[in-house]
Amino acid sequence: MIAKMWWIVAMFCCVTGIQQQPVVWAQTTVKTASVAQKVISQGEAIQKFNQPFDSGSKGDSPTPNGLYGKVIVFDAGHVGVDGGAAGVAGVQEKDINLAVCQRTAHLLRQAGAFVVMTRDTDEDLASDADVRLHRRHHQDLRNRVRLIQEKNAAAFVSIHCNAIANPTWRGAETLYMKGNFAGERLAKLMQVHFRQDLLPTRREANEVSNLYILKHIQGPAVLAEIGFITNPEEGSALRSQTYQQRVAFSIYTSLVEYFNSPVFEAGGLATGIE
Repeated sequence: MIAKMWWIVAMFCCVTGIQQQPVVWAQTTVKTASVAQKVISQGEAIQKFNQPFDSGSKGDSPTPNGLYGKVIVFDAGHVGVDGGAAGVAGVQEKDINLAVCQRTAHLLRQAGAFVVMTRDTDEDLASDADVRLHRRHHQDLRNRVRLIQEKNAAAFVSIHCNAIANPTWRGAETLYMKGNFAGERLAKLMQVHFRQDLLPTRREANEVSNLYILKHIQGPAVLAEIGFITNPEEGSALRSQTYQQRVAFSIYTSLVEYFNSPVFEAGGLATGIE
């Protein structure tokens, strides 16, 4: 099995990181046995964490698993007239982002989490007045932050795709706000799973300082750039439902591991809007 961004962020145009050299594989065909084993492993993990409670001994109060009852907010980047980056075969970033969010949400709900989507359609959170006053994008972002605050979320994940003119750039990457230590821990954990589960990447989790939503959220909040849609192989993969499910499962297992960690501290996200 094939083993195991910078998209120009529309929130505030910002490109970081160092261009990665193309990855060369000695074998490019998928190993059927490995794929089968991966599917089995994913199925076993989903079955395990679908149980809302650990059974415990008879008569004891059940102990909830780490995800059960948690409110997780997912944000599918870009919407409507703001389609985000354009990739292989003209695919729009906003559509891939939403598909991956929906798949991840399904896995989390099976595990007993409450999932809130900042959007589940191609409609933003700006008003008609905002559109007329040419402030649609900013008000949409502000309203997303307000939604997170209202839901008292335990974690926040924003899904995006990377894009750049050089088609050799590749690799999923997780971003967190500088100084947000809970966000850093979740981002680094998620990056480990990206390296294990997705197409090859040498990228690491990176801190940022000027992404609007992350700037206004404290706690386990990350932005996942799930790959370069301008890379021929990665862009093609991101269009497929099978690979989208792999990305969703990787994000899901990151959250499972984060909330089952002995160092996890309850308290949820704190937000502020300037």
